[in-house]
Amino acid sequence: MANIGGMQDAATSLFEALQDDDSVEVTPLVLRTSWRWTHVKVVPFLIWSLVRIYWLVMRGKIDVILFTSIVTAVLAVPLRPLLKRKKVPTISVAHGRDVTLAVKAHQFIVPYVLRSLSAVIAVSRATASACVERGMPEDAIYVIHNGTKHPPEPKVSAEVESARRRLSEAVGFLVKPDAFVLCSVGRLVERKGYDWFITQVLPRLSSKAVYFLAGEGPHDSTIRDAVLQSGLGDRVHLLGKVSSETREALYRASDLFIMCNRFIPGDMEGLGMAMLEAGQRGVPSIANDLEGIRDAVDDNVSGHLVKTGDAQAFAAKISHYMAHPNELRALSERTQAHVGRKFAWDVILKAYLEAISEVVERTLRL
Repeated sequence: MANIGGMQDAATSLFEALQDDDSVEVTPLVLRTSWRWTHVKVVPFLIWSLVRIYWLVMRGKIDVILFTSIVTAVLAVPLRPLLKRKKVPTISVAHGRDVTLAVKAHQFIVPYVLRSLSAVIAVSRATASACVERGMPEDAIYVIHNGTKHPPEPKVSAEVESARRRLSEAVGFLVKPDAFVLCSVGRLVERKGYDWFITQVLPRLSSKAVYFLAGEGPHDSTIRDAVLQSGLGDRVHLLGKVSSETREALYRASDLFIMCNRFIPGDMEGLGMAMLEAGQRGVPSIANDLEGIRDAVDDNVSGHLVKTGDAQAFAAKISHYMAHPNELRALSERTQAHVGRKFAWDVILKAYLEAISEVVERTLRL
């Protein structure tokens, strides 16, 4: 099996899970790079991978090829005649934006890539629909969510207090004991809607609500302008890129996770890994009802879905839990249990292996 890395944490976690499973032998072809250097390194990586896969297939070293994004799955197009002859199936994980990216050349090639694949593993129903729209047969699509790495641990008050102290030390800002901590973690891009939340939702909340945003990206200056426009610079804290230790403290210190996406053509949210990471630590999400987010948040179980763009409704959900801490505590417990049940890697990996086995068997029967 060849695993070709692509979509950051999700791909890395999948790669590690497969390597740790004794029932499969993994031959990794992995590109490890930052967002900044991806466009420089991806072409040489694809050329090298094409040669390497060709060599492995010709020597009968591969039973199935698993690409971890539609970007790297482009190799299925030139390899298709050889793989068909050798009865080696190809499967690609589809995340969302790797399918819908609004670049004419990309949208031209995606249907060819999908037609060259034996199957697609979509991380959400929304991603699966995007693949169907571009010509992938529904019966060749498996919806399997991303998994979470670590087993859930109970969230207790003492731990929250400790996390807030660690967060205060890390970011140089005192998080008051009575603060209601909201957080988001993600790339600072337009679809995430962070500027909308800062200007349209946060002003509707009690002054006890403070918002921490961790991440970097091209929308940074727009978000900083939104902070100035809102006049809430004392309640909004832009952390930039944070260490894994600071991110862990942020999750543990937070009351609610904010997923305030907006609809941007060609730039969909495939699932929302940060929501799962937060949920695993007992932090429910308040999220706009959009795209793959619907698969990550079960309404009233691991948070709430709000009509996209309805700032008043979004603020009302947050305010409700600010006023009812016992209900928030109960929601936190449901969230942690739900994420541990539905998104644990042992559950996800089992689904992957079952799908892969089914595709291999179907290919051998052809």
